[in-house]
Amino acid sequence: VAGGSASEIAALVAGAMAASGEMTFPLFGVDDRIIDFSQFKPRGHYTTDPRLQRYFRAMMWLGRIDFPFLHTDAGSGKQVLVRRSVAAGFALRGLMDSAAIDRWKRLDSVIRAFVGEPDSMTPMEIDRLKTELGLDSYDVSGISDDALTAAIVKGAYGKQKILSQIVIQAPHEGAWPLDAVFLFFGQRYTFDSHVFSNVVYDRVAKRMMPNPLDVAYAALGNDHAAKLSEKDLRAYPYVGALESMRQLGDEHGSAFWDANLYNLWSGALRTLSPGVEIAQGGGLPAVARTEPWARRILNTQLASWAQLRRDTILYVKQSYTSGVACEFPDAYVDPYPAFFAKLQAFATAGAKVVESLSFAEGAYRPNLIRDYFGNLGRVTSTLREMAELQRTGMPHKAEHLAFINKAVDVQVIGCGGPPGLRGWYAELFFDPDNALEFEPTIADVHTQPTDQAGSPVGHVLHVGTGWVRQMVTTIDTCMGPRAYVGLSSSYHEHVTSNYERLNDADWAKRFENDKVPADVPWMESLIAK
Repeated sequence: VAGGSASEIAALVAGAMAASGEMTFPLFGVDDRIIDFSQFKPRGHYTTDPRLQRYFRAMMWLGRIDFPFLHTDAGSGKQVLVRRSVAAGFALRGLMDSAAIDRWKRLDSVIRAFVGEPDSMTPMEIDRLKTELGLDSYDVSGISDDALTAAIVKGAYGKQKILSQIVIQAPHEGAWPLDAVFLFFGQRYTFDSHVFSNVVYDRVAKRMMPNPLDVAYAALGNDHAAKLSEKDLRAYPYVGALESMRQLGDEHGSAFWDANLYNLWSGALRTLSPGVEIAQGGGLPAVARTEPWARRILNTQLASWAQLRRDTILYVKQSYTSGVACEFPDAYVDPYPAFFAKLQAFATAGAKVVESLSFAEGAYRPNLIRDYFGNLGRVTSTLREMAELQRTGMPHKAEHLAFINKAVDVQVIGCGGPPGLRGWYAELFFDPDNALEFEPTIADVHTQPTDQAGSPVGHVLHVGTGWVRQMVTTIDTCMGPRAYVGLSSSYHEHVTSNYERLNDADWAKRFENDKVPADVPWMESLIAK
């Protein structure tokens, strides 16, 4: 254990394996650090294989257990230097030889391409700070506390945007600064987590739990979400904080929204939000300018966002508190060509990421990974063309109708074998053989350690998906109204206590024996039961 305490290390490992809640533990120079061990419970797609479970726990440690260079005192709100953390961070970087640096950069580049940049200081930034301090080695013992503090503050080293730890502070007004931290493989900044972090205490007085509608409004740009948030907006003083995050999201250009696969997908969802051109018509049918349709779009956005968070649960830093058409054939796709165009861009970017990877000999079916992005690009290209024709009132081409008719083909493989799914819809799954499986997903997205009085509650906000739903809608055409039947996502929200974090298997049990978790209140009136 390189001079460390074997018993303390065993206690930390036991806490991570139990994954049952919080523990106060002295670590890296902070005596009252509170570790939320519930984060170490394997979730998402990491539950099926013991090797993935080990990887999950290891990366969760590297991504969440930080070295606080500047620590915010829980009593005064003032930041103090933690020399032991600084020395440990520098020593860790000093132990990395060129081979280790190369491996670190390769893994970091893949995670950046998929999710984004860390919300913390990285090992490579240690080199920059070392140069600014005028050091020839990774030994900081000769640098004074004042000099270290000044350099860290001046360079904004380790400055965080998202609070992702349990922090118990004395009652106070206003927002105290977050610790400046170094992490070996810090979890990644995403705009939705930034939104959550900025609309709860202590950024907002008394508001202890955010609402996913905050993300829908500020990150996905859906104005309808604000209307549905009226009760919350009246109860808590967070209008300014929410609007500032919305403005920040709107001001972000393509350099941000196209920076990685996570942002590209989020940017695609943003294109579905009703804008000025949709409100004025713009080739959309009358039904797409109705309030129920707006809620349906909102539901779709949040369902997709919930799946996105589940798929990136290990890497995303979790926060803690429509024109009338001339003619339509017997097929209709969602009338949002910009959305499908963004998904095309996502597929192109994903294919480039895959091409940059070197697969080890015997790697798990690398062709599936390559084929996935190719299939996604081809399908979204056709759907974009169909949406564009609908918006201009033009009929679909014969090949478009043929494409729709090849969406799904259920086949029985062998004599009495299980059904298999074929067609372009099945090809949108990473493994088409699993396309018929019911796999509800869940992701914990925010943690509330205490209530307003300071009593421990350990509330955890989850967002999830469930059964796909049949949707019936009427579109006005030049030949009169036509009814179309299709599918729509389901979206759920659930809050647990005592730091209970649900994984997909836990969530699936809620659907057993024909049970279905409660719907979000703003969707109940649209769902026939």
